[in-house]
Amino acid sequence: MLPLLLIANHSVEPTGTTATKVTAAVKGSILYKRLPAPADSGEWWSGDLHVHMNYGGLYRNTPSRLADQGRAEDLNLIYDLIVNKEQRFPDIAAFRPDPDPASTDRLLILHGQEFHTSYWGHLSILNLTQHLLLPGYAGYPFTAAASPYPHNAAVADMAHLQNALVGYAHPFDEVVNTSQAVDRRKIGIYAAAGVPVYWLIDLVARQIEVFTAPTDMGTFAQRRVLHPGDEVELPEVGVRLAVSAIVG
Repeated sequence: MLPLLLIANHSVEPTGTTATKVTAAVKGSILYKRLPAPADSGEWWSGDLHVHMNYGGLYRNTPSRLADQGRAEDLNLIYDLIVNKEQRFPDIAAFRPDPDPASTDRLLILHGQEFHTSYWGHLSILNLTQHLLLPGYAGYPFTAAASPYPHNAAVADMAHLQNALVGYAHPFDEVVNTSQAVDRRKIGIYAAAGVPVYWLIDLVARQIEVFTAPTDMGTFAQRRVLHPGDEVELPEVGVRLAVSAIVG
């Protein structure tokens, strides 16, 4: 059986250290070996559909350097998703609906978009045939900068006018916090925002509290506590999951 991965290690012993920094520069190199492929596997092309050439304005990458990075990773397709990160749009000038001139016969570089709205999650948009979608950024939810428009459905409609493909880049983005007090304070926030369902998962007690039917008072009208042996239903999808598969 061929290996699925090879591990490369390189160890150094820094000298002249203090408690806060390394005073002597330490350099090293690692030689990566190509994984063998079965003789009858044919020719495989690999791609990455979620790449940010620059993100947050912290880098100075260019399409030609992005091509170098792609070749170093044996990529044949790179979809650079141009994103407006906190009102910084570093790659907006790079957008074009056709393949980037840095493309070669073995590497195709295309430019798409990741659109942030006030609603999770971020949208991944491929095959824009005319232009980027603007403004490209809406404030984060539950903040003073939050904006109810454009919501995800409106962004998808704008993209579909260009025959683009739209999907969720991050369907859910939440920091898991072990503090029950913090999680319970969020119940009212989500209810006030009209979120139809809120789950409070307690791995210690092995239970899920399901809050539904948000009201105008910033509360949920219904609450159920589910335990292993029960099933929990994903709203508007019709998929049922075993509680034991979530809480163990």
